[in-house]
Amino acid sequence: MKERAEKLEYWREREKKFEEKKKAAKELTRRKSSMWIDEVELEKKLLENFVETTSVYGRIPEK
Repeated sequence: MKERAEKLEYWREREKKFEEKKKAAKELTRRKSSMWIDEVELEKKLLENFVETTSVYGRIPEK
């Protein structure tokens, strides 16, 4: 019974840590989503992501 109780306690601690990480990630996402991005920065990031996705598929965008 002692071993079973230890396993249960270990499982509870693991679940607790998982929930804490999940809450921290959610909070970080919430903070990042509330940040304002300058329009020039937004365009730059969009272009970077477009280039990254096209290069992944082997296509090079023409300029």
